[in-house]
Amino acid sequence: KAYPQDGVFCIVYTGSIYSGYQDPSPLFEAISRLKNEGRITPDRLQVIFYGNNADMSALAKQFDISEYVQCGGFLPRQQALHYQRDADALLFLEFESKSLQGILTGKLFEYLFAGPPILAVGVGAGDSSAAVLRKTGRGESFCNRIDLLLEKIVILMESKMNDTTPKRRSDAFRHDAEIFEYTRKKQAENMLRSVLD
Repeated sequence: KAYPQDGVFCIVYTGSIYSGYQDPSPLFEAISRLKNEGRITPDRLQVIFYGNNADMSALAKQFDISEYVQCGGFLPRQQALHYQRDADALLFLEFESKSLQGILTGKLFEYLFAGPPILAVGVGAGDSSAAVLRKTGRGESFCNRIDLLLEKIVILMESKMNDTTPKRRSDAFRHDAEIFEYTRKKQAENMLRSVLD
């Protein structure tokens, strides 16, 4: 296991964060509200960022939630995949742009195969990433809807606290038919079929 079995709900982000485009502020605002309402404590919730340009400590300080945010620095890819798999939820940061409509980042596919639920911030309901999350049932897009995001966090945290069933490694790697549609092999088969038809 990447994280100790200490009851802490871990939201994990892996990868670079591009300033001015990807912004975890809606998540931080949600955590700030939950903190101020007395619904969470740092020993129950942590957000961990791994990757280049992923030090969010200054932004966390602005929201007065520094005790909820960790910055783990750069990780080798295999270790990042391990941390994704063992997270309680994965943070997916994206931004809306008409010029990027239909373009999907490889991070989304890593997250789909990792297993934990995906919390997509900055992703609108009409975005291509949101469509993939809906189709696969692997997560939800919140765009900047903080009320919905904070309630989802509470639901996921309560679900973890109430779940006494030990998780098997295979549970994290459920490969549904909808997800297999996005493997390179399946995409190559689809392309070959379209060329031959």
